[in-house]
Amino acid sequence: MKEPKIKKMYKKVLPNGVTLYMYSDKNLKRTYANYIIGYGNSGIFNEVLIDGKKEKLPFGMAHFLEHMLLEQSKYGNMLHYFLSKNYDMNAQTHDRFTRFFILGYKDMKDSIEKLIRIIDEPAFTKESIEKVKPAVIEELKKINDKKYTKAFACAGRNLYAGYEEKAATYNTLGSEEETKAFTYELARKAYDMYYYDANKKLVIAGNIDIDEMEEFVLNIYKSIKPHKKIGETVLNDKFPVRKKKEVLYDVMNNTLMVLAFKRKYTEKKNIFKENIYRNIYYRTSLYDNDSFKNRLNDEKIIIGDIIYDQDVFNGINEIFFMADILNEELFEKELINYLKTNIDNISEEDFNLYKKNYIASSITNWDDPYSVFSSFTISLEYFDEIDYSKVAKSLDYNEFKEHIKTINYDEYTKVIMENKN
Repeated sequence: MKEPKIKKMYKKVLPNGVTLYMYSDKNLKRTYANYIIGYGNSGIFNEVLIDGKKEKLPFGMAHFLEHMLLEQSKYGNMLHYFLSKNYDMNAQTHDRFTRFFILGYKDMKDSIEKLIRIIDEPAFTKESIEKVKPAVIEELKKINDKKYTKAFACAGRNLYAGYEEKAATYNTLGSEEETKAFTYELARKAYDMYYYDANKKLVIAGNIDIDEMEEFVLNIYKSIKPHKKIGETVLNDKFPVRKKKEVLYDVMNNTLMVLAFKRKYTEKKNIFKENIYRNIYYRTSLYDNDSFKNRLNDEKIIIGDIIYDQDVFNGINEIFFMADILNEELFEKELINYLKTNIDNISEEDFNLYKKNYIASSITNWDDPYSVFSSFTISLEYFDEIDYSKVAKSLDYNEFKEHIKTINYDEYTKVIMENKN
């Protein structure tokens, strides 16, 4: 496989504090732009200190602002605007950030300017706040119907004793009653708190001239009133979990169990590499090795598969495992023991196969460069490079084993979801 000539992402912090990333390639037919704000659905953003006074922002406000800025802009509904230009356009609110992105080929500079201005020159009013509420509440109700999402949110909430990571409703968007009570003043306060310039990242990729595009973007910001930081996020997490166990009830065919673990990071420089190490370990141990799962099925401890997920945010690595269970105590005991000891069963040969797969993936991903730009946006929290092949090539078997052995699985919570009948 011939390795593509991947250029580095150009990065510069602009005078107003916005971090600009640009990627230039004459082979790209369309232009991609992504505007990222460091404000998401996580409850870590909710307690703030403004002018020396502690205040509480509600759950769901980050997602609500996404809708407000997109649908009630100075140019109208931007989804409709970009659709008329044959652009792909959307916005997403994640736990740790919100992003607005476009992909197209027509009137590129005008489109990038409008993308910046809908975020930096908000036009929502007291009247438009009320127009957006019905669609947001409808989306909130759909999440309430997702039992697995509810179980994961419950586990995420119970991982933290010092603050509310997730809403008490176990809905990532809060509650219907809280959303109905949103006001213009509250939305504006959240906007001013988190939509400051130094909390924004702008990614532009396409057949562009780097110097020309930088000057173009700088001139846009010169005509926009600067957004200064007005307050601080109150960080008061206590590391122990909120609850060791919680039982939920829903219409279920089987009993569901989520085990959620957390561990602290002391430094960020190796987070991306260690994230790959953990993915290799869990894939090798669970996805590509059926012996452990088959035994638990044979011994009537679980039914079917074991699903895992993980994330890194605010210095914490969260690791989730989910399964339909028949024996709660045995599944908890067997899984933790297996995760602690199975590293000795993974050979260097198996590890090197995964290493080769990561190297190959970093090359073949460029068959769809626009997906690469999108995934780069998501990884900006802990990795600044668009090409991760160098990290993949640096993976080391002994370092891998040492890292996995540092995960002790001692700090965790569990959620049981049973049939309410």
